[in-house]
Parts: sequence; C-alpha cells; structure tokens
Amino acid sequence: MRTIPVRKITLLVVFALLLAGNNGFSQFIMAGVAGNDDIYTDVTPDSSMCASMFDPFIPQYNMKIDLDKDGSYDLNIHVVGGGGLGGGSSSCTAIPLLPHTSLVARYDSVPGNISPWYVPVMDTLNPGDSISPANGFVNAYCYIWSQSFGGQNGPSVVQWTNTGEHYIGVRLTLTGETLYGWVRVAATDQSCISVKDYACNKGIHSAIKGQAAAEAPLLFPNPARSTVRLTWSGARREAKQLKVFSCIGKLCYQATCPPAESTTSLDVSAWPAGIYLLQTESGGLHSTQRLEVIH
Repeated sequence: MRTIPVRKITLLVVFALLLAGNNGFSQFIMAGVAGNDDIYTDVTPDSSMCASMFDPFIPQYNMKIDLDKDGSYDLNIHVVGGGGLGGGSSSCTAIPLLPHTSLVARYDSVPGNISPWYVPVMDTLNPGDSISPANGFVNAYCYIWSQSFGGQNGPSVVQWTNTGEHYIGVRLTLTGETLYGWVRVAATDQSCISVKDYACNKGIHSAIKGQAAAEAPLLFPNPARSTVRLTWSGARREAKQLKVFSCIGKLCYQATCPPAESTTSLDVSAWPAGIYLLQTESGGLHSTQRLEVIH
C-alpha cells in the first residue's frame, strides 16, 4: 500500500481549510483585503461626489474605475440630483460599463411615491466578507441610494445611508478567467458618497502589478481570544505603523513598531468578538489582513 507523506497530508488539510473558509471556492477576494496576488489602488484624496435633490442646477458626477488595470473601465459610480419647487430627486448607482462586469446585488421591492418599485440594490458588504461564486451577481445598474419628493415617482432606497463604510462587490468574467474585486465607499447621507480605495484579483490581462504590498506579519493565534502575536520574518528593518479597524470601519487600535522589533503583541481580551482588519504600513507600502477575535 502506498504511503502518503505526512507533509503532503498536512498541506492538503490546510488547503481544504482555506477553501472551507471561503465557501469552498479557490478564486475569491475578501472585502477590504488585498494580498500579493491582488491589485490594490488607494484613491488619494478620497473621491467625494455630492448631488442634493434640492439643487436647481441638477448636477451629476461620475467616477470610472478600472479594477483589473487592463486599460478598460469596468465600473462607474454615478451620482445625480436636483429639482425645484415642483419636486426633485437624487440617486447614486453603481453601473457596469462592460458586459463582463457584474455586481453583488439583489432585486428588492422598495417603496415609491406612487407605487412600489422592483429594482436592483447593492448589498452592503462588511470587512472580511468573501466575494466569490457564492454571491448573487447582477449585470445592471444597481442603486446605492435613491430618494425623491414632490411629484416625482422614483424608488426610495436607503440601505447605504449613514451606515459607515461598506464594500461594493464586483465580478469580472473575462476570457479565460474570472476575477473578483471590491470598492470601499461611505454614503454619509442621501446626497454624498466617498470612494476610498479598491482592489481586484490580478489577471492575465492586467497591464501593471498594482501598488506593492508591505510584508504582512504572521498572526498567531488567529482567531484569538486574549493575545495575538505579530511576527515579521523578512529582512526589511523599517518602522511599522499598525492600525486595526472594526467591521464598520472604526479605528480600534494604532501603534508604531520600532525598526529593530520583529515581533509585537496585541491584547484583544477586551475587544468585542468579531472580524477586524489589521493594516500594516512600512516604507510607504501597505498590507491588510483579517483578524478574528472570539470569546
């Protein structure tokens, strides 16, 4: 009988566990996380677009995004608003610009001034949520918010209003591959949206590698109950800035590790159980990892 080496069995078990944590799919991306095989883009400064439903000039704004850096825009964030004494409206939609682009969304029956509407509404993804074939995708313009007053007959969508930062999930179905990505946004009210950053799996058609990533520390244990140890194994000896954010984007912890330190510890015993994102900055480079706290 053939004996399988213990090391090979261990690798197979670890790989199976990784797949099980992401609905069993090998191709995916986690909202807010960008690894070495992903393309990350920081929108600096944040792109804010505002269009009030009371503005008589009826302004509209667009932000086009090339997620996979192949030279073609995949997605447009569109904001429009305005009106007068007779009525007005404002809306924000995520619009696929190419047939291969679809968004994590669902069709909902939402109220309107005269009758209910059945429209596609973007799902509000939290940090660490998996974007994979398990999600429901829509290839159509999807509402982030919509409101109207007066005689306008438009849908009322408030899912993203004043809920903090959330993520738009995207799928790119390309020739020979399928890529997954996210866009981090914050809708402060029903007139403004701010685009923070975005990331996507690196594809065979990607023209650039994206922004280089900082060395990500090894987190152990993860999940953690009381203390989690961060260990850097690389040769870079620069000061490291640490930030930890909650699942709603709130900054929970920040610190600076001196260049000479290759390890540090975080006391998470008093943190509420849940998913956190740990961001590391070193030498102008960034990395983001998922940290789970359990009690």
